[in-house]
Amino acid sequence: MVYFIRRFVAIYIDALIVFFVATIVYTVIQLCIGIDMFQIKTPDTGNMLLLEIFIIFTYFCFADFYFNRTFGKKFLKLEINGYEDSKGRARLKQVLIRNLIRLIPIEPFSIFLNEEHRMWHDVASKTTVVDVRKKK
Repeated sequence: MVYFIRRFVAIYIDALIVFFVATIVYTVIQLCIGIDMFQIKTPDTGNMLLLEIFIIFTYFCFADFYFNRTFGKKFLKLEINGYEDSKGRARLKQVLIRNLIRLIPIEPFSIFLNEEHRMWHDVASKTTVVDVRKKK
């Protein structure tokens, strides 16, 4: 049970980071297109959602490909295993599969749908998330 909580807290930390970055990017875009600092409006829900999806996908792909973990996973001492056997295009394909499936809205609940308690993005990309403290 602690493992599930740690994974969800890691995702929540990453979601907060993405929201913060998206808000800054949205504000900078408004400033760049000539909107006065004091006239910046609350982000349009549709535009903000598209921006967040783009940032989520980019953030997770970059972190998975280069570090085998996101900031949330690093903070909670979790790491993705399964990328070690692949290099270059094969690794990129694994990362892309993992993160495209992550965009399915009900995907976070997939952890409860199989006996191994693995999320769909872990199963499809042949990866697992492990506790780094137990790995040593």
